[in-house]
Amino acid sequence: MDFLGSENSDTYPTQASALTEKDHVVLKGRPCKIVDITTTKSGKHGHVKITIKGLDIFTGEEIIDICPSTSNLVVPHVLRKDYQLLQIDDQSGFVALMDDDGAAKDNLKLPDNDLGKAKFDNDDKLYFIVLKGLGEEQIIGTKMWN
Repeated sequence: MDFLGSENSDTYPTQASALTEKDHVVLKGRPCKIVDITTTKSGKHGHVKITIKGLDIFTGEEIIDICPSTSNLVVPHVLRKDYQLLQIDDQSGFVALMDDDGAAKDNLKLPDNDLGKAKFDNDDKLYFIVLKGLGEEQIIGTKMWN
């Protein structure tokens, strides 16, 4: 994968000064949602520095990075999709899901957090919300369907 992105890549480059809160960016190799950006004044011989605080979109871990405002940073293409729950395998934790086009998905496990520990009945009318970025995919939430 081209690190700075290309048409067929999971990422694309963006100048650090163009990023805003709520944008996505790769910080220390992890896809993050920006929660805070601060800019320092340039010193006598220095460049303007930007401090970016982000939350890993999969783990929720806070990640902070500092870079010159003119640096190109990597922005991940982050996709969110809802899938109808078909079945949960209680033994393995894998779920059988279906998208709106009827395509099946069975390669995701319930996460190792409160969501994954919740009790779901295979008869529940649920959608699982799936987030995908930088080649990772994870169930991040649920919602009821009518």
